Amino acid sequence: KILEQSRQDTMNSLVEDSLVSAQAVQLKVTVSDKELTDQFNQLVKSNGGETSFASVLKQYYGLTPSEFKEEIYKSRLLRQKVAEKFSSDESVNTEAKKKAEEVLVKVKAGEDFATLAKQYSQDTTASAGGDLGFFSKGKMVPEFETAAFALKAGEVSGLVKTVYGYHIIKVTEIKGEEIKASHVLIKTKDFNTWLEDAKKTSKKTIYIKDAK
Repeated sequence: KILEQSRQDTMNSLVEDSLVSAQAVQLKVTVSDKELTDQFNQLVKSNGGETSFASVLKQYYGLTPSEFKEEIYKSRLLRQKVAEKFSSDESVNTEAKKKAEEVLVKVKAGEDFATLAKQYSQDTTASAGGDLGFFSKGKMVPEFETAAFALKAGEVSGLVKTVYGYHIIKVTEIKGEEIKASHVLIKTKDFNTWLEDAKKTSKKTIYIKDAK
């Protein structure tokens, strides 16, 4: 069972590495030789130095530091950079932003906010017309909170980007230190969700050579 699980884990890692490499090309993400060397040297240093690190690699992986660096660590570093690209680069989410902008145009044109939320919002509040109820400061992520508390009752924000995606916020009531607001959320991609979806939809053929 342990051997079978190990095989499955290895196959899964190889598939993921292949998908990440292809996506890195599309996003123009690369790992330079200097970057790889600098990051790897830091890894070695933080794990007891060259002798200790080499001993651990040999014992647990059967690899030399050079082999580990090129065969395993390089792909890990590339994955990290692709994940960072997903979280920071708007070009990754052009479709989501375009959809959010289209909804914002409808809002600004005077279409009913709750109806638009039910139709377009990708949030659990969609069925309630995007209603978030009353909340005070400290309850929402910073970007959302800053935009929401800057609005007067009846006002609508522009696009507000958070880790969840693009929001359009409407404040419907202000009561003391609390505000009542609704929103439309168009979700952006995050790296882990993209990777899981890519694994499900990608066409792959796996060849396994049995050791004899």
